[in-house]
Amino acid sequence: MSTVYDHNSKAGNAGDILKHVALIAALNSVTVAGRSIRFVDLFAGYGVNPIIAGNQWDQGLGRIHGRESESSNPDLRSYLDWYLSRPSLIGSLYPGSLLIAQDTLLASGREIGLTLYDISQTAIANLQQVYRGMDHRILHRAAQLSDPEIESADFLFIDPPGLKSEAQPEYPTLARLLAFTEVASNAAALFWLPVSADNDGSEGSKQLRDHGFTVSRAMWGAEYAAGSTLGCLLAYRLDADGTTRVQQALDAMFSLAGWQEAKGAELTH
Repeated sequence: MSTVYDHNSKAGNAGDILKHVALIAALNSVTVAGRSIRFVDLFAGYGVNPIIAGNQWDQGLGRIHGRESESSNPDLRSYLDWYLSRPSLIGSLYPGSLLIAQDTLLASGREIGLTLYDISQTAIANLQQVYRGMDHRILHRAAQLSDPEIESADFLFIDPPGLKSEAQPEYPTLARLLAFTEVASNAAALFWLPVSADNDGSEGSKQLRDHGFTVSRAMWGAEYAAGSTLGCLLAYRLDADGTTRVQQALDAMFSLAGWQEAKGAELTH
């Protein structure tokens, strides 16, 4: 259900900085008593990614680097303090979503148990290196609806490389991904999905809302587009406080990056 995909060239881009501050905010709103939080990622990717000159990070990390003092939002402040407190970004490593999830929970004194799925051997090897010696499940295969880890998840993270289309028939449909959230009916959940010139996200937003998700749509405008991606959908299934917290974190990141000044850029909840 996953596809071979390499995120290195896109690490730290516009979609990542929004996705990752939303992930921090969402996890900070989730509580589980008496045991570690069971975090399941259907498309795990790399544990860390290199920041290399010429890659897409300049339209994400590059827009907020050096502006760390300009936000008071607590979830954005955590993100900035943890991942941007260095004199130069080039040559550093940017954490994947899984490492950010682990950092967030451990920082608040909570434990995390990861279940990570990916079909890329390169990504699996990277994950095994990053999480060596830790009691996490790293599975070199696609997730299945019948997997017990799905039903017992506390937090389900769904960040596919794309959705099925004529150009990418091997990618999953949104309906297929939503089926996982139905199996993990008691879990908090966070989606990230791309918005492009060919897919404005309206149909996806409707499907997600019909399944009980709140949806935020971020557009950073054609001036800052990376390839065909013009923006993203972030969809989350959280309690009322968690929903508000995610939206406040997204508003803060969008403002810090200066996208509200760009032609065609907007953030709607």
